[in-house]
Amino acid sequence: MQNKNEPRVPDRLYAALIGLGYLLAGLVWIGFSDEAGSLLFSSSETLTRYQTYKGAAFVTVTALLVFVLAARRVGLVEPPPVRRRGPSLSALLAGLVLVTALPLVVLIGFDLVRLTESRATEANALAQGAAKSTASSVESFLEERARLAQVLARRPLVLAVHGDKCDPLLTEVAGLHEELRNIAVLDLQGEMVCAAHPGFYVPVTAQQLAGQGVGLVSPPVAAPAGPTLALTYPVRTPGNELVGSVQLLVAASFLERLVANDAPKGVVGTLITAQGYVLARFPALPGLLGKRMPNVSTFIGPLQGGGDRVVAKGIDGVERFYAMRRVGNSDLLAVAGVDVDETLGPVRAGALRSLGIAGAVLLLAALLVTSIVRRIAAPMKGLALAADAVAAGQFDRRSPEAGPREVAAVAAQFNRMLDRLPALEHALRESESRHRTLLEKLSRNIPGMIFQLRMTDAGHASLPFASEGILPLFEVLPEQVREDASPVLASVHPEDAEKMARALEDSRRGLSYLALEFRVLLPSRGLRHYLTYAQPEREEGSVLWHGCTVDVTPLEQAQQALRLANENLEARVADRTRALAAANESLESFSYSVAHDLRAPLQAIEGFSDALPALMQAGDRERTERLVQRIVANTAQMGRMIDGLLAVARAGKEQLADEEVALVALVQDLLAELKVPAGTRVDIGALPVVRADPASLRQVWWNLLANALKFTSRRDDAQVAIGSERQGDELVFFVRDNGAGFDPQFAGRLFTAFQRLHDANEFEGSGIGLALARRVVESHGGRIWAQGRPGEGATFYFSLPASRAA
Repeated sequence: MQNKNEPRVPDRLYAALIGLGYLLAGLVWIGFSDEAGSLLFSSSETLTRYQTYKGAAFVTVTALLVFVLAARRVGLVEPPPVRRRGPSLSALLAGLVLVTALPLVVLIGFDLVRLTESRATEANALAQGAAKSTASSVESFLEERARLAQVLARRPLVLAVHGDKCDPLLTEVAGLHEELRNIAVLDLQGEMVCAAHPGFYVPVTAQQLAGQGVGLVSPPVAAPAGPTLALTYPVRTPGNELVGSVQLLVAASFLERLVANDAPKGVVGTLITAQGYVLARFPALPGLLGKRMPNVSTFIGPLQGGGDRVVAKGIDGVERFYAMRRVGNSDLLAVAGVDVDETLGPVRAGALRSLGIAGAVLLLAALLVTSIVRRIAAPMKGLALAADAVAAGQFDRRSPEAGPREVAAVAAQFNRMLDRLPALEHALRESESRHRTLLEKLSRNIPGMIFQLRMTDAGHASLPFASEGILPLFEVLPEQVREDASPVLASVHPEDAEKMARALEDSRRGLSYLALEFRVLLPSRGLRHYLTYAQPEREEGSVLWHGCTVDVTPLEQAQQALRLANENLEARVADRTRALAAANESLESFSYSVAHDLRAPLQAIEGFSDALPALMQAGDRERTERLVQRIVANTAQMGRMIDGLLAVARAGKEQLADEEVALVALVQDLLAELKVPAGTRVDIGALPVVRADPASLRQVWWNLLANALKFTSRRDDAQVAIGSERQGDELVFFVRDNGAGFDPQFAGRLFTAFQRLHDANEFEGSGIGLALARRVVESHGGRIWAQGRPGEGATFYFSLPASRAA
């Protein structure tokens, strides 16, 4: 009668079948199944069937294993019964290691692979040597025939390419070389014009020879004397003009002798073209010459691409190791093959014996392993089922304390842990409650929000914990984002969303500290600036950040106000700097004028005053009056100069008004005051309304218009043009005339006090007006310049900032 504690017979059978089948299939599949198949089966069809059966067996065994495991999982098979404690797990595993035969199997497989590679390498070396020798012999033969053809091609009668005068040397040379069946001279159309022996030839046109550097080798063709190979070489004049060709007709049997001489025993040698046409073969096959090999692409392509060797079936159906060498620079290929069966026959016989031994060893090992695994699997399965039940919530489930000593000890400790689990769970809940209460109390006294952000490896974000500060910051409740943080992430400003995603990804990848400043858009509070600090840690399948977020909007607003104040301060400093530079320049001009320009009238007054007493003593009333008049005139000139200097010094120092000035009306009023002379044409273009000081801007336009009218007063066709245009961030105004003009190299002196480019007797003036205009323009933030040529007129420009446009 069967013991209740013993496994049932079906369980034993399943265990034996699964262990044995899966072990054998896995070892063969992983170890050397493919190599063994290539050794056992020579044809591709048999090898394909073998691979199919092997895969089907492996899938069948795997499916059987999955079925048994699934059946035990759902309870179709009863769990193993409780057994008394047995030997230790270490003793069982030691026995498993001692009886395992895997090292032997691996060693057998390695020896087979090594022997196979060695025999294949020898065969490949033999084939390569034969191919190289054949290629060398054929190359020498072709070079000799090419030199012979070149000698004949230089003969005058051959160069003439004329049938009436055939060179007798052709017949002599054909008789001296037994392999030559004929020598023919062809014209450009490929027709024979003369030959050593009239009759057979192969038509080759000039177009066919055009791309050939030396000559053309044609496939063998049928001839009355047997298969013949045509070697055709060009005939060129001393000027390198192609006039015809010399054709050497070689017996194909001669090439067969070359191939046979270079083919060792057991090697098949073949000479073919790059297109696969057979020129010679040893051993010869009837009817093969001149035919194209049907399977040429199976080995020519890989070998031409640099492959070491190719295993393929030859034209006779025999599988061989093939090697190939190109014949010189021609399109001929020397191919040599060694029979695969002769090379690997001994290896296959040894492989069958080795596989038989390995199979017996594996069978014994499988039986031993199955017995050991059965004794371990039953208690381990009971422990696993108990663990699954506890994981499903059945905390009253216990594991059987049976099996090997270590397994039984683990089951006992597992049961004791389950006994303590309720107390531990209760303590954990109390600790979690205290922790959450403490965290909530602390968060109420901390500005901003304390949070935990979890992001899975798939990119899903959630906030498992968020303090009550999330409501004013993001206008959402903590429970709204506990499973999905999208409401918080959606409120981030679009311009900062990519920056936040990149910062989170960098922190997640390197578990680096997160410090991020970003903006959010809230429905009720608008744009806000937040600052977040968080420390990440890795969890299974996700990363968890612990951190806080604070509102730094007031600080950002204060920083913006400070930046604006600094920018305004920098602008004011720049304005003051420009004003100071202008004042310094004005002071320099003033000093120069006082030192230089005022000296002339003072010297004149001094000189006239020194001469005046003498004239008065002499009673020369007329000369005395003239001297007095000169003294008065110089005194008046000096007064005017002093008044001009004072005006320049005051310009730009007074507080400028900021009013709208209509420049068109201003210019029209000034022209009316200046009384434009008859015959002078004045064109007024578009002039905008600007914000400036009306009085000082009037001085600028007065001086520019007065100068234009003054320097055109001597022309009958006087013209003055007034206008403006927008150039970038400036409003540029101009006054253009066709008057006297000036030398452009002195243009810089125009805007300095008392600097005149025309004589006072020619055009009156004090030299103050343009200097005054410069001070006024620069005080408005603009600049002034001029262009002109003598006798061609002048154009005066000044600009104002575009921001002054009304």
